[in-house]
Formats: sequence, structure tokens, C-alpha cells
Amino acid sequence: MNDKQENKLSMFLSTEEELTNNSSTWAGVPKMASAVTSFSGKIVSIQSLREVQEENLKGIPQDKQARRITMADLALKVSGGVMAYADDNDNNALKKSVSYTRTQLTAGRDTTAKLRATKILNKATPLISLLGDYGIVSADLTALTGAISAYGLLIGKWRTAKSVAKAAGEMMVIELKEADRILNEKIDKMMRQYTISAPAFLKAYTSCRETLNIGVRHEDAGSPPPPPPSV
Repeated sequence: MNDKQENKLSMFLSTEEELTNNSSTWAGVPKMASAVTSFSGKIVSIQSLREVQEENLKGIPQDKQARRITMADLALKVSGGVMAYADDNDNNALKKSVSYTRTQLTAGRDTTAKLRATKILNKATPLISLLGDYGIVSADLTALTGAISAYGLLIGKWRTAKSVAKAAGEMMVIELKEADRILNEKIDKMMRQYTISAPAFLKAYTSCRETLNIGVRHEDAGSPPPPPPSV
């Protein structure tokens, strides 16, 4: 949820609270009561969608990065042994094929890092019986295999989470617009009947209907905020 949407939701919640506090004033107007119920339902939907959006993105990036670092460190250890072996055997092609820096394994695209670690593993596997003198044993390859697998699972989980969050965000936009429509085309219009009978309620409602642009940057910082909707 971006700043503009947060500000809009804050306005919705403030408006809903004012309507609830003065329910005795409008409860006898069936269409007003129906519109307020619909409006409150949209707020519940928006808040649920925001929770889905935030929950599906929470924590996964940190977990993924931690697993990526583990994978990178294991891959570097194995690649070091392979490069030393390649140098002893004048195999420059092999040496070059596994010559990655730590930055190349911890930064950049997720799939690229996984591909590079897998390449190191594949180059070392047929040579494992020859790498013992260079400090690389079967347990190292097993550990690297596990780290690559664990990291790959989180790549998939992160993609799924982003898809779910994106869908929730798109639905949230629809619900925000619908809540706005209920206010603008129904509740605002019916609130006019309280100009004389309940002016204090109308004034408080109108004040609540102003969306404050907190956290939103403007090109002209000196421009006043837009006026609240006319009811």
C-alpha cells in the first residue's frame, strides 16, 4: 500500500467513525443506512487485502538473502579447490569456468547466482576424488547441493508471494475506487439533508472527508492541499 492509498484509507476510517458515532441521526434513512453498510464493507475488504499484501512479502527477502550468502560461501570454497587443481593441471578453461567472486554470487539476479553456484558444483563433482589434497571433500559438495536447493525453494516462494501481493494490490485499487464512489455518489449526496437538522454532524463529516497527503511528495511544496469534497 503506497502513501496515497494509506492516506485514502485513513480518510475512510475517520469518516466511518464519524458516521458510526452519529448513527442515530441517519439510521432512519434506509438508503443512507444501506450505503454506510456497503462503505464499511469496503473498508473491511481493503484492510484484509492490505494484510494479504504485506504478509506475503514479509521476511522472505531477508531469508532468501541469508540462504544466498550461505550458498555463495560454500560455492567459493569449492571453486577455490577446483581453481587450484586446474592450475596444477594447466587447465585454464576449467579455472575460468568457476572463477567467480563473492560479489558475483551474492549480488545480481537470483537465478544467475543459483546458476553460477550450480555450475561450480557440476564442475567439482566428477573431480571430487582428486580434490581432497586441495581441501575439498564429498561433504562440501553435499553441503553445497543442499544450499542450492534451499535457496532455489525461496526463489520460487518469493515469486509466488509477489504474485499474490500484486493480485491483492490490484484488487485493493478496485475496492478503494468503489469505496470512493459510495462516498461521492451516495453518502455525500444524502448528507446534504443535515444542513439544517444536524449542522454539527455535517461539519464534522465534511472535515473527515478531507484526505491529508501525508508522506506524498509534491512538485510544488507551497501548493495548498485540495479542499474536501463538497457535500
